Amino acid sequence: MLLLFIIPLTSPQPYKPNIVGGEDAEYGEFPHIVSLLHKPILGFKSHFCGGSIYNSRIVITAAHCCRAHNPATVSVLAGDYHRQGHNDPYEQEVKVAHMLVHEDYNDRNFFNDLCLVFLDSPIIFNEYVGSVSLVEQGSEETPGHLCMVVGWGATTQGGSMSNILQKADVPVVSDEGYKKRYVNRS
Repeated sequence: MLLLFIIPLTSPQPYKPNIVGGEDAEYGEFPHIVSLLHKPILGFKSHFCGGSIYNSRIVITAAHCCRAHNPATVSVLAGDYHRQGHNDPYEQEVKVAHMLVHEDYNDRNFFNDLCLVFLDSPIIFNEYVGSVSLVEQGSEETPGHLCMVVGWGATTQGGSMSNILQKADVPVVSDEGYKKRYVNRS
């Protein structure tokens, strides 16, 4: 599940190495979440990553999501709840004009894994579509406190992606803890 939105909670929890499972979100519970769709030359559009609406013209996602795609073949689906079917009542699909990968992104260790997706036309905000609330610059959460991740990730380890938007609580990991667990390549 892609880390798209973080909500600090209060109780420390033990570290879990993988983010899978979770539970169904309510329709409209996360109005800032979008599905990034890829349209190959032959075939149908398909979800490949999630993102968060920054403002009506910019979506924030991971750099590893942008690197493999040409903006001309990508669109953003706001108001999406069901990954397949694309029949949710408040869905809006917008073409992508440009994708800007963080200049210091490192695809070996995923440092600076950030991409801004600039849209061809604005997303229209409503009760089910809106921008993400960002934390204050420089603020940090205490390791062990719970955050919420949201996306259409796997529901079991090695399983297939969920069709319904999922949410799961995961603990914050310190920079040192992250490096010990994940950074074995530079």
